[in-house]
Amino acid sequence: MSKINYLFIVLIYTLCLPQVYSQPLNGSYTIGSGGNYSTITQAVSDLTTKGVNAPVVFNILNGNYNEQILIGSISGTSATNTITFQSQTGNASDVTLTFTPTSVNNYVVRLNQADYITFQNITLTASGSPSYGTVIKLDGDANNSRFLNNVFNGVNTTGGSASLIIIYADGDSIDNTTISGNTFVNGSYGVNLDGISPTLPSSGTQITNNTFSGTGYNPIFLRYQSGPQVNGNTISSTTAQRGMELHN
Repeated sequence: MSKINYLFIVLIYTLCLPQVYSQPLNGSYTIGSGGNYSTITQAVSDLTTKGVNAPVVFNILNGNYNEQILIGSISGTSATNTITFQSQTGNASDVTLTFTPTSVNNYVVRLNQADYITFQNITLTASGSPSYGTVIKLDGDANNSRFLNNVFNGVNTTGGSASLIIIYADGDSIDNTTISGNTFVNGSYGVNLDGISPTLPSSGTQITNNTFSGTGYNPIFLRYQSGPQVNGNTISSTTAQRGMELHN
């Protein structure tokens, strides 16, 4: 083989290689020791870089994951091409995602312009700080989020601090949020979803069949929502200063 031909083959291989390794994700992957990704952070990084072209499921192996997760806009997501993070066993107690939020980054998981993301059958815990304890932060028009059959552990408090809300959307258009079958422990609020304004309400909110205990101030607070569905929830907190509130 001539040197010119060899260099030509190397050039073609080099040009094609990035395309091979940058193909969108599709199908099922495992996270954890011995899986496709060692950490959830690595999986999110690959997801952000490559996008998706079909439904994607990340099965998380049993264990404790001390990570802070930020998911931004993912190319290719749609009502069909959804992204799911779940415990491989289907048991929330088998996978724990925990982090100590701070004043600068007050969240364990943040969805910022991320659409069609599901977390299910996972334990998510804000630990180590008495002042900052948001577990899920929804920002930037993050739509079609689903939180199913998880356990959310917030900070033990008897106050109403906005820094200790377990699931929080603060003055943003967040549509089609489903929160169902979860267990909420502690926190100032369990769920606090605040839309933009009465003329720009969020829509499609469903908060159903959850259990709230130890809430310091208010288990469920909704404002600027269009036709939310809130039913089947069990509130057993003896510390809550207010009950469920829905405001226009």
